[in-house]
Amino acid sequence: MLSLYVLGMGLILCLSFVWGIFLLYRRRWVSGGITVGLPILAVVSVMGLYQWAFYESDPSAVDLTVQEDGDEFIIQGKWNTRLEPYQFGTDFLVFYTPSDEPVEPIQYNKGEWQPNYWNFQEEIVAAVKESAPLDRKAQLFDIKAEEEFQFRFRVNERTPLDLVQIRYVHVHSAPMSSFTYWVKEVQ
Repeated sequence: MLSLYVLGMGLILCLSFVWGIFLLYRRRWVSGGITVGLPILAVVSVMGLYQWAFYESDPSAVDLTVQEDGDEFIIQGKWNTRLEPYQFGTDFLVFYTPSDEPVEPIQYNKGEWQPNYWNFQEEIVAAVKESAPLDRKAQLFDIKAEEEFQFRFRVNERTPLDLVQIRYVHVHSAPMSSFTYWVKEVQ
């Protein structure tokens, strides 16, 4: 059914384009210009809307760095591209520490995730384990998906940062579809 619709619309656009060229050839500049310009405008608009609506980012779209500030650490993130129109609004930082020592968050913009309403914590941990299987307990923190963000945290002073493994998990939620995730290691 959809293919007949697309075929019909394509046929109408092509005939309109040909008719507009005919009018331009007969020196009817205004009507010919409108008849040629409208199909081109319609095609470009549909292509732009499609590109905007179905854009999905990938792990290379965000730069993540870790800086040390005394006994605290700061994860800074900056998106190189625009944020997706159907992003979840909350991304996650997943921490794996030696001996499952707790990570103490100090300052960050908390996301909109409500564990009682959206309970997909196991799916996020499973997505992280697909990218890098770890046998330690995952500690999740939800952060607001923004173009630039910071996450300040503290770990046990006996634990060096190079033993703490950190993953950034981006959640994409297209309409009428299940959540999709991609994972990036924070280095």
